[in-house]
Amino acid sequence: MSDPRTHNRLFPVLFLTIALSAMAVAEPRDYYVSSAGSDQADGSSAHPFQSIIMAAARVRPGDTVHVLPGIYQTSTGIVTSAHGKADRRIRYVSDQQWGAKIISSAGMPSAAWENSGDYIDIVGFDITGDGNEGILNKASHVRIIGNHVHDLPASFCKLRSPTGAGINSGANYRGEDNDVIGNVVHDIGYPKACNVGQGIYHANKGGHIYNNVAFHNGAYGVCLWHAATSNTVVNNLIFDNGIGGIWIGAESPQGTVNQDSVVANNIIYRNGDWALREDGRVGRNRYENNLFYANGHEDMPLLISNKDVGTIRADPRFVHFLPDGSGDYHLSADSPALGSGSRQDLPKTDFYGATRLHSDLGPFARPQAGTKSIASR
Repeated sequence: MSDPRTHNRLFPVLFLTIALSAMAVAEPRDYYVSSAGSDQADGSSAHPFQSIIMAAARVRPGDTVHVLPGIYQTSTGIVTSAHGKADRRIRYVSDQQWGAKIISSAGMPSAAWENSGDYIDIVGFDITGDGNEGILNKASHVRIIGNHVHDLPASFCKLRSPTGAGINSGANYRGEDNDVIGNVVHDIGYPKACNVGQGIYHANKGGHIYNNVAFHNGAYGVCLWHAATSNTVVNNLIFDNGIGGIWIGAESPQGTVNQDSVVANNIIYRNGDWALREDGRVGRNRYENNLFYANGHEDMPLLISNKDVGTIRADPRFVHFLPDGSGDYHLSADSPALGSGSRQDLPKTDFYGATRLHSDLGPFARPQAGTKSIASR
């Protein structure tokens, strides 16, 4: 006969196991935020919170925060720190593309949105203000998708800081595998003010930067630096940036060598100085099927005998180019960028989420009826 005292000792363990199992299979929750809501509410669709920060304090892996159209002023910046998991990401989503407008009035040197949680998606927001950065990511496995980040002074030159950016996807040099997909980033900093005011800045290992439009930023459209390595930069449109199109490199404090990076299928147009250049600590990287035209320098200063393959130096022939983002940047029927891309690196979808059927350069698949300019997305 078993000892009843053993059963008594087992019951608490059994109950704890059942409780933990129930927690593990808990259904993901949806929280809602409205500029007309209240932070004393429960965050339901009927009773939304007023601030993203309040929702961010409640989320658990697998949850989604829906942010309704409206203006969200912040004097401290939005700070999110909860971690998702690989199979249960936390998602912050503007339910209407660019309808949730975040305006930071925190002043220098703040970011409008600072994230330190892993496995996070930030999707579809309009972000501007008076700080140094739009989205500042300090975590790993984060996806920054479909946002409009624009008109930030990024005036850190006066403070001798190393960077300012519309999207800084790798502020933690030990982070990895962060993606920047389908964003529009423009008017960050002032043209040629100094070597800051990047459109997209990436400073850690891995990750994908594709289908973005970066224009009229003070320095580079896309800058890989510090601990950047093994990055993929493909099918972006980069034009009218003050210093150049794409900068590839790495340096201390991590002592990283930027190698095994891929830069392919990009359109780099009318930038002030370099179309593309390597600098700092670099190893073997791959440069394939990019188009350069009307930049200050069309040649590429590549290091350690890296070579470019399939580079096109010709007018991309957009349907209707305008420098302010209101044009139609699809490729015209006679564009040399049609069918000229590397299929090996081609994203499955384009800027709008349309399936790519052809290996065209840039962020847009071939024109479809009803497509809009990026300014009216």
